[in-house]
Amino acid sequence: MANNKMKENAPKIVFMGTPEFAETILQTLVQKGYEPVLVVTAPDQEVGRKKIITAPPVKNFARRHGISILQPFRVREIKEQIKGLEPDIIIVAAYGYFLPKEIYEIPRFGTINIHPSLLPKFRGPSPIQTSILEGELTTGVTIIKIDEEIDHGPIIARKAIEMPKKIYYKDLEAKLAELGSELLIDILPKWLNGKIEEIPQDDTMASFTKIIDKEDGRINWAESTAHEIERKIRAFHPWPSTYAYWENDNERRMVKILEAEPIDSVETSTVGKVYSTRENKIVVQCKGDSLVVKRLQVEGKNPLTEKEFVLGYEGFIGSVLK
Repeated sequence: MANNKMKENAPKIVFMGTPEFAETILQTLVQKGYEPVLVVTAPDQEVGRKKIITAPPVKNFARRHGISILQPFRVREIKEQIKGLEPDIIIVAAYGYFLPKEIYEIPRFGTINIHPSLLPKFRGPSPIQTSILEGELTTGVTIIKIDEEIDHGPIIARKAIEMPKKIYYKDLEAKLAELGSELLIDILPKWLNGKIEEIPQDDTMASFTKIIDKEDGRINWAESTAHEIERKIRAFHPWPSTYAYWENDNERRMVKILEAEPIDSVETSTVGKVYSTRENKIVVQCKGDSLVVKRLQVEGKNPLTEKEFVLGYEGFIGSVLK
């Protein structure tokens, strides 16, 4: 049963975070009696084709629990408000904005960040997607003290797990959020009591991730193996999705591939060509191997199994995806 009472002598916490990953960590803090005095999250954004104004998950959680919320476009705008609270610590989890020195140096115990990778590997904005894309065998979370460079500060704690096989982005995000929550609750009292020694990161081992955009999801059949595409499908679901274009009857449709399996066989020299096996499976030729497609979706339509897709879209077999 959740402990909703504040711990005696609980630290004054300012929490900064935005997506579901951060919401899980905030929820754990509250359950364990570390309710923040303030939550800082990204501004509401337009979402979907209809551009519906949508609040971040962290805002929704904070609002349900009566926690004060600020959503600045620039975090410097709220510097005086944070200083006025005299926080003991700022905890950051996927906030989405760079914190300047004048902010992260406000608390007496500094500002710490829960990052979903085994730093110094995969610094930057897309560590979870990148770990799937690169076929990592292990993953994990790292808690660092924030300094002047992105994901560069000294390590406070780190925990590794075996990468679950065939896991999709959202499931891995949820698993790492739980792992990060457990690690944070374990180390927080020790950190506040000065019982943890910071360990500098080895910058020679650092790697960096990029901001993902819509174009990253497009498949280049000539340059990608089926194994690479299958990892991309799992890394980029639900956004930006993994897709190709199908031209039929002078109509160009975006087709998202939602589930697939690589096989080593080569049927044709034409990359992107769609063919059918004796078992009536949809297969697409890739660079040196082939991809068995199990679930697809024409943009704006419902997802379909391969059999439903072939029945519903004549001419798909034998076409060449671009």
